[in-house]
Amino acid sequence: MMADTALEGVPLRVPDADWAQFRALHGKAVAAEIRAFIAWQLHRPGAPEPSRPAAPRATAAALVPAEALEELAAWWLRSPAAELPRRPGGETRPKTVRLPAADWAEFVELHGGKASEAVKMFIAWQLHRPGAWLPDRLLRP
Repeated sequence: MMADTALEGVPLRVPDADWAQFRALHGKAVAAEIRAFIAWQLHRPGAPEPSRPAAPRATAAALVPAEALEELAAWWLRSPAAELPRRPGGETRPKTVRLPAADWAEFVELHGGKASEAVKMFIAWQLHRPGAWLPDRLLRP
């Protein structure tokens, strides 16, 4: 079956910190990476298995943003007007990714409504998050 090539904006809720690191890893090719993952999941001819970039060296700056550490230190030291900062990385504003409409519909059908979870797990796997794995390549009915 030939996939429709018309692209539509699909909102994905990915944690902001993960999205920022995924964009830093792939630059303007983030949508292409997600499209390639979906094509592989849908068993499209010629779609290669996704590759995983080398793990970055863990640093404190990569784990917690500097401004969050500064806010925490000010609160801990009881600086005037300092408040306990929110947990970093908790925001998940929707990110719009342009994907082939037919592929996205088939991907949603394949994953039984958990398509965005599969994409989030793929991103987490690429970023070497603990407990993340490459989502299984499901067989179509």
